[in-house]
Amino acid sequence: MGLLRACADVVLIGAGTLDGSPATRWTADDANPPTADYYAELRRRRRVPPQPTLAVLSGSGKIDPNHPGLAQPTVVLTSQQGAKNLHGILAAGVEIIAIGDGPHLDAADAVRVLRDRGHKLILCEGGPTLLGALVESNLLDELFLTVSPRLAGRSTNAPRLSLVENVELLPDRLTDARLRSVRRADSHLFLRYEIKRSDFPTERRDSL
Repeated sequence: MGLLRACADVVLIGAGTLDGSPATRWTADDANPPTADYYAELRRRRRVPPQPTLAVLSGSGKIDPNHPGLAQPTVVLTSQQGAKNLHGILAAGVEIIAIGDGPHLDAADAVRVLRDRGHKLILCEGGPTLLGALVESNLLDELFLTVSPRLAGRSTNAPRLSLVENVELLPDRLTDARLRSVRRADSHLFLRYEIKRSDFPTERRDSL
């Protein structure tokens, strides 16, 4: 994760991920502090700013203005009403951009705005609804998937979300992937897939 963040121009997350990670900073050194100097050198060699920009997608604009992650260069992509809700309560270094009129935002519009701002390498760290929106819009190029040697069940009282939410793929749409590399750390496997984009239509059950 540290290496991915060190290479990224921008880290894109949804408001739910921000809220569910109250102590996280989306920087390389936060992922693995002992190798912070190596990450910093990598970014210097790539001639990019010391930290990637954090992009938070929130239709309502309801985010914690004191979240430590907002201390890095941050842009909040929100609706017109969300921009009004956030006006004057965020730190001076946080930029607010309205990309929609209503509370439901289009992930494709978010990616377009980031690319227009010069961000070429966009790292999405979730959550599942945002990832599903990127898959639906054929905007996911690669998937980095970690296989952990730990079993975790699901409770009907507190179900966990799946990897991709709010977009139904099978059986009408095939989104295949090609394995590019495998890395191992103890019993963890780190898988890198290239996503084969599909032209099959999908029907979303919800919007961001």
